[in-house]
Amino acid sequence: MYELFRRRQLAGTWALIVAALQALADEAGHVAWDVPVDSGTARAHQHAAGHARTAADRRSRPTPSRRATAWAALAAG
Repeated sequence: MYELFRRRQLAGTWALIVAALQALADEAGHVAWDVPVDSGTARAHQHAAGHARTAADRRSRPTPSRRATAWAALAAG
């Protein structure tokens, strides 16, 4: 069964079926193409926060303890 699915997927059959169904639903007015965007999903680059601009800034920032660093590594997976 999987081989049949995979062959049709590689041939683009499923993409054609989905496109045809979307076109039919759109013509009938059943599709709303509005996409809600939540600004809560926008994230900064991992290096964007806490950037030290000078050597003096880097020295004044406390270094994380080994225990806190190990905990963060476990939490990150």
